[in-house]
Amino acid sequence: MPELPIEESERNPESAACPIATGCGGCARIAEPYAKQLAWKTERVRAALARYEVLGGVEIEPCIAAPEPWRYRNRAKLAVADSDGVVRLGLYRRGTNRIVDLAPCVVQRPVLQGGLESVRRWLASRRLAAPAGPVFYVDLREMTGGRFHATFVVAERDERAAQIRFDELRAMCPEVGGIAVNLGNPDSSYPIGMTTRGVSGGDTFDAPFPDGRGGVTSFAVPVSGFFQVATSLLPEVHRRMRAHLGDDGVLYDLYCGVGVHGLMIEKDRGGTSAGIVGVEESTPACGAAQTNAERLGIPARYLAGRVEDLLSASLAEQPATRLVLNPGRSGCKPRVLEAVGEIAGARVAYLSCNPDTLARDLAVLSVERGLRTRRVTPLDLMPPTDHVEALALLS
Repeated sequence: MPELPIEESERNPESAACPIATGCGGCARIAEPYAKQLAWKTERVRAALARYEVLGGVEIEPCIAAPEPWRYRNRAKLAVADSDGVVRLGLYRRGTNRIVDLAPCVVQRPVLQGGLESVRRWLASRRLAAPAGPVFYVDLREMTGGRFHATFVVAERDERAAQIRFDELRAMCPEVGGIAVNLGNPDSSYPIGMTTRGVSGGDTFDAPFPDGRGGVTSFAVPVSGFFQVATSLLPEVHRRMRAHLGDDGVLYDLYCGVGVHGLMIEKDRGGTSAGIVGVEESTPACGAAQTNAERLGIPARYLAGRVEDLLSASLAEQPATRLVLNPGRSGCKPRVLEAVGEIAGARVAYLSCNPDTLARDLAVLSVERGLRTRRVTPLDLMPPTDHVEALALLS
């Protein structure tokens, strides 16, 4: 879609409050008025669906605004470098290896902003930041109760990492609720590695999630696992899912992560819930989902493995007509769409982070499987970025 020039009088006043807006690149649409950002995201979804004739009559709602357009990110993954005794934590300036320091970031949660400064002081005081020290990346995550979890990324064979005194960080910053070390690759475009070792606080941490009524539900999350970085709009997503799916029978929560969507849909049903079957490739996430279900008193079982490998057999053993799909950016595998399409009377809520693969999958379900897309709603989970989430309801 062509970009329209932004008149100076139209610029978002918040962009002026962010001194790193032009250099950081993390908030690509920060200069635009918020209404224009929402219109762009609506059109982004509309253009994706327009490529498929079968989706021509689908209702596309205007993009729903985020309740918290600022200070919403509950996770900060930041590069670390010491330059002449000055420690920088931030993002790489696009196309360079220069770090834009995120000290004044306007989208990070306050607890992470405070945590960033505490970590910076500690790294500087002990000369732990690369290249003088072993830490070249950090991963900060909001925890329940106004605390944060910190994962420090070091090179696998860097012997200096064994000398890090994490007890000094805990003494300096009581808000740190958990610490881990990750063995990563400083030369990779994605430096966080596959091996994470807990130092304190265990293998999971409790992340806060809004319940839609002004309260908070805590979800156990593996320290290296996925959890939505922006949660304020999800109660509305779950309300819409719940209304569309109804309450008849078991709920299948596919690509379920730590179980958030299925559990929040069923949370208010108490003992009347027929239960949840969740499928998730990550074994640690499945374990956390089971813990979360037990905390909430919801009957559930979680299967560790790929959805395309497990769904058909599970449906044969325990049939259901209510399904939540929340795949990654690549969308659903053909075998998943085939299994979903074979369910008589299926009602599906498909939450996607990629309008292009969402449109592709909706077209397949419409043409080959006879499921009709009733409505698609764009969602601004991550303002003011290019990220577009969308909820499709099918039956």
